[in-house]
Amino acid sequence: GKTRLSFFLSITAVCTNFTLSWLGLTLFGMIGPAIGTITFKLVIHTLFALVAARAIGTTFRRFLPWRAMGKTLAVALTAVVPASFALLIPAHPLVRLICGACVYAPVYFLIARKVGIIEQAHLEIVRGFLVRGRPD
Repeated sequence: GKTRLSFFLSITAVCTNFTLSWLGLTLFGMIGPAIGTITFKLVIHTLFALVAARAIGTTFRRFLPWRAMGKTLAVALTAVVPASFALLIPAHPLVRLICGACVYAPVYFLIARKVGIIEQAHLEIVRGFLVRGRPD
């Protein structure tokens, strides 16, 4: 493939990470390098996504469907609210985790089904896997 481009992006990543970490340390103290690293990760992953989108001949927007990801995030955050009450159960952490999952999963499923994240075709794939041991 595109080894020169990958090499160039990797060198850019190292320089960006070092610069942002040093700048963060100078401006914010000990927390600065963490801020710099997070900023670096955002920049480098965006660059790699742009290059990958161009390489497969699509747009950045189609390569990373922000609207669908945002909708999924909203559903997940909504479902975690009732599940978080499991933290109040005076029990072993594993028991609380299982209780939270037992609340989270059906709430996520119902909301995701309602807003169209999970469609009938997805349910048919799961049903085929459960009945025949393989998807159709």
